[in-house]
Amino acid sequence: MNAAPVYPLSWEQVLERKDLLIGGDFESLRDDISFRGPIANIVFDGSTITIVCHWVAQTTKPNNQWVMLKRMNEFSITLNIEPFEGENGLIYFACDQIGWGFFYTSEGEKLNPSLVKGLINS
Repeated sequence: MNAAPVYPLSWEQVLERKDLLIGGDFESLRDDISFRGPIANIVFDGSTITIVCHWVAQTTKPNNQWVMLKRMNEFSITLNIEPFEGENGLIYFACDQIGWGFFYTSEGEKLNPSLVKGLINS
């Protein structure tokens, strides 16, 4: 079995990807805790990238119930982290601040808002 090809990217290449900003999702995964939401904006200030989401939900294993977080909607990472592009346009990286980070394109996998407890009635 062959592994899927992986391609290193620069953050400039990631920021040029319109399919991330328009309809993409961002997910952070660390120690079986996942945070995920639809991307509203990606801000670059010269040394840090901030991913701003319309909303963020959290799930933990083993229950896998997504729950809306009312006070969190962004993730910040430093530029010394190298992103990679994998299968189906998935962009990912690993960093100390948030664990594994995943950018899903507008054509990729999305978190269904109807599965997020507290989102519809908030």
